[in-house]
Amino acid sequence: MPSTEQTVSAEQSLLRAMEVFVRTLNETSRAVARQVECPRASLPIVRLLSRRGTAQVSDIAEAMHVDLSVASRQVSQLVADGYVERAVDEQDRRVRTLRLTGAGLGLAEQIDATMERFLHDELSGWSPDDLLRAAAVIERISAAIARPPGAPATAAAGAPPPAPVPVS
Repeated sequence: MPSTEQTVSAEQSLLRAMEVFVRTLNETSRAVARQVECPRASLPIVRLLSRRGTAQVSDIAEAMHVDLSVASRQVSQLVADGYVERAVDEQDRRVRTLRLTGAGLGLAEQIDATMERFLHDELSGWSPDDLLRAAAVIERISAAIARPPGAPATAAAGAPPPAPVPVS
């Protein structure tokens, strides 16, 4: 009689691996947040604003896949802590945009350096090509499961992962 592990489908294997990956990411985020003395929920907002420059609360909620009220509460805490400032949008004066303050930019640098150092230490045996291939597979999985149910897949089933993208 085959063992339980032998009867697990490829989809179940992927699901299990993703569950472990998500738990590991959460644990890593908690450790990074402690090191930079910042709430864990603030990390993605600071990183998003660091990359985009400015955003609206609705953009942050959408990117984080959370309710607008959750994003608003987290942003308000970052404003109170002096990491984020609200500004009137130049094109539409009714709109408020968010951007990092000098302290927020410093926090973003700390977060990025801490995360990069962690990955460098933990994945020291991986080549740059291995890292780029892993990133491409993770992005492919994310794109595939993020599309609305019933929407057509962008890549043919069984297609190899996309080629690595050079990092500048």
